[in-house]
Amino acid sequence: PRPPKCRTYKKVAIVGSGPAGLAAAQQLNRAGHTVTVFERSDRIGGLLTYGIPNMKLDKKKIVDRRVEILRQEGIAFKTNTEVGEGKDVTIEQLKEDFDSVLLAIGALQEREFDIPGRQLDGVHQAMEFLTLSQKSLLDSEMLDGQYIDANDKHVVVIGGGDTAVDCLGTAVRMGATSVLQFSRREEAAPGRSDTNPWPQWGEYFRVDYGHSECNVVQGRDPREYCVKGVEFVPNPKDSSKVGGIRAVRMRWQRDAKTGRSSMVPIEGTRVYPADLVLLAMGFTGPQKGTWSSSNPVGLDQKSGNISAQMGEYKTNIPGVFACGDCRRGASLVVWAIAEGRDAAAMIDEFLMGETVLPRAFPESANPALQPVGSAGKSVHLAPPVPAPPAGFGGGAKSRVQMPMGLSSLMPVPGVAAAEMGRSGW
Repeated sequence: PRPPKCRTYKKVAIVGSGPAGLAAAQQLNRAGHTVTVFERSDRIGGLLTYGIPNMKLDKKKIVDRRVEILRQEGIAFKTNTEVGEGKDVTIEQLKEDFDSVLLAIGALQEREFDIPGRQLDGVHQAMEFLTLSQKSLLDSEMLDGQYIDANDKHVVVIGGGDTAVDCLGTAVRMGATSVLQFSRREEAAPGRSDTNPWPQWGEYFRVDYGHSECNVVQGRDPREYCVKGVEFVPNPKDSSKVGGIRAVRMRWQRDAKTGRSSMVPIEGTRVYPADLVLLAMGFTGPQKGTWSSSNPVGLDQKSGNISAQMGEYKTNIPGVFACGDCRRGASLVVWAIAEGRDAAAMIDEFLMGETVLPRAFPESANPALQPVGSAGKSVHLAPPVPAPPAGFGGGAKSRVQMPMGLSSLMPVPGVAAAEMGRSGW
């Protein structure tokens, strides 16, 4: 643990304890601010805890260990506390009690698949399947039965991303009879094409852990290419449950007028057996209940994500920032960590008038990448952030830092903030 050598009078509330929220909390705490993280689940970690299977990310060795270090450094965590209109606490209340608020709530609004039969039992969103299985594993080593069981079932996963692969691996470990993955894309080429050079994302055939495990267990790769589900078919023995999925084959067809290609169905359908269908079709943005309808956080009209410029992270509500998946859309853990650290620097500057925290975005603001001026000093290229407005968490009061152990209301006579050495981390 590396607790700060001194504390400021500033308090920051972070909503969400995923990688973005935890990264920001660590940085802001080490800058001397008092940080409280609010999490609606019963455990800290967000999707690190309940979204990523334990075989990929060990919760006790990595996540719980890191959270305990953050606790020892002085960060407060409040679990089972949901932020939103009509919830445990509102953003308006957080604004009253804290000098700044950071939204790191992720992008958990799942994309739906509205085809006939969607209401049948056995059709679930992938995150519901993964979350319940992880919670049961952590609570009771799967002994409580409080999860969606794939044992002895024909499982179909719809979607082609990391979440879909995690569903494959989890279903195999539960003892599924068969596991298939539907993809509307064609099977990729074995290597990069000339039109897909590095550093572009490589559009070539990949085998992830879930694919290889399915191959070992059932003797074939689980992927079915150029397939689109058109109807969930009831189980003949119980019409309330899913028993299969009717699907059509697709092919690419080029429009002679526009030159654009699109997938069109090939005549004929096939019914695949399915006792359990998992929808892993991506996310459409953050869940909207976190803010009030009377004072909503601004959203990007195209993406549905919280509108906050990269590198600044300021929302339309003064003193409220946003970072991670809720701002950029569902992405990788490393992106969330980077945005959390960078947002912390901007919040620190918002609160103190300057920041000593390193920047991640834009790259020119990172001390390691800054150009050097004629006097041998780094050139700070990040735009300045105004001091907190009067009336927001008492931010207009002049405050100085305090050595650890002093009262939050006790001034340090004759010692300026810069002299206290805010670089003690």
